[in-house]
Amino acid sequence: MVATVRCEEIGNEKVTSFIADEEWQQFEEAVQHDFVTGFGKKLSSLLDRCLSEYDMEAIYFDEGVRSSKRQQLESKLLQLVNPAYQSLLGHLHTRTLEAFKEYFGKALEKEGFAVAACNCTETFLEKFDRGSEDAAIQQVNWDTSKVRDKLRRDIEAHVASVRAAKLSELCAKYEAQLTKALVEPVESLLDSASEDTWPAIRKLLQRETKTAVLAGEAWKECC
Repeated sequence: MVATVRCEEIGNEKVTSFIADEEWQQFEEAVQHDFVTGFGKKLSSLLDRCLSEYDMEAIYFDEGVRSSKRQQLESKLLQLVNPAYQSLLGHLHTRTLEAFKEYFGKALEKEGFAVAACNCTETFLEKFDRGSEDAAIQQVNWDTSKVRDKLRRDIEAHVASVRAAKLSELCAKYEAQLTKALVEPVESLLDSASEDTWPAIRKLLQRETKTAVLAGEAWKECC
């Protein structure tokens, strides 16, 4: 009974001490605003220090009791730091997505659409994975798959949006080219109207439309 009460008291004292720790408070504040490099290593060290202090103070009590209370302490500490961890992942997601958008836009100036989309997606998902590894806490294996999946969906949505915008620009471009290619020849044919005028206009329209369609399909294949 004494061991149970005392080990629990020590555990509660360690939680209170951790919350009041200036280093933790600064760390917690920092991750509210941006991604913090070295998060996992730094936080693991703080948690390890807190748990080690518990071990030193509880060492003379029953092993089963102190082990059970240590697990409770660790659980409380992890619950305490989890919001900061989730905030960090949110910043990692946002930072990675914004970097992808910028890099993808530049890549389109040098590569075909499909190649740029594939390469950039792979590159920035790998960047997210490295960031997740940096954020990993030694004492627990929290799952980051939901955030990673959301990042992939957001990347795919951006790629689809850019593709739609490019196709819209392409349609407008070839529509303007088609109009320009038809206006003068049609006017000329109408000025010298004959029995062959409408067949000639029809043939001209088919030819120019086919040219525009082939150009558009060639771009789509690159997507």
